[in-house]
Amino acid sequence: MAQPLKKKDISLNKVVLKCTKVEKKVGGKKVLKDCSLTVRSGELVTIFSPSSNDRNTLAKLMCGLIPPTYGTISIRGKRAGNRTNKLVSYMPEVPFVRYEDTVGDMLTLYERFFADFKYKRAFRLIKELKISTKTKFSELSDSYVQMVEAVLVASRKASLYIFDDPFAIVDKKLREGLIRLIAACTRHGGVVVLSSVPSKILETATDRAVFMSRGEVLISLEKEKIERQYGKSITSLYRELYGNA
Repeated sequence: MAQPLKKKDISLNKVVLKCTKVEKKVGGKKVLKDCSLTVRSGELVTIFSPSSNDRNTLAKLMCGLIPPTYGTISIRGKRAGNRTNKLVSYMPEVPFVRYEDTVGDMLTLYERFFADFKYKRAFRLIKELKISTKTKFSELSDSYVQMVEAVLVASRKASLYIFDDPFAIVDKKLREGLIRLIAACTRHGGVVVLSSVPSKILETATDRAVFMSRGEVLISLEKEKIERQYGKSITSLYRELYGNA
């Protein structure tokens, strides 16, 4: 898991995820407004927003867990929903494991439910974390629960990987390994969409940054274009846009 990030050899030309003028109302209030986004093969896109509400909602829409009020979302040309479940590997913003289960229980469950799950890879990564498959999740710290969930999600061979605030409760000492694990998901042509706050290691892995505010996309640019157009790093632009928000 600690291996250096490798340069991708995939041509960024095939559209995997497309959001077109997406709006979402919750309780009569617009959470997302006219949100458009296109993500191509091999890209890692990071979404920034001072509010977790809009980016969490967008993640659920991309997964097909909830429908948009207006607009469309497609994954490899298919409308997001039941037809695209097999194409998406999703890590929500809250833990999804059962704390009475062991790590081995979850490995077995993933192998049973997902034909694209790479059991041997997941087992190896769990071993690198020095965690026994006999360990119950109730015996792990929040950081290591998050790391195991990330391993499960990243060990599928999906078209779209969504990591919703994956660094929120992970110790700093584990974050470098986590972003390397996430970045590796793009190497076979999959795409990654994640939401987070900026960090040096995340900037290294990010291909494109999307800045949102009040449910609207303010900026969506490749990292190099941000540096050329604004003369700033992703972190510096984040601070300029959001201040202390």
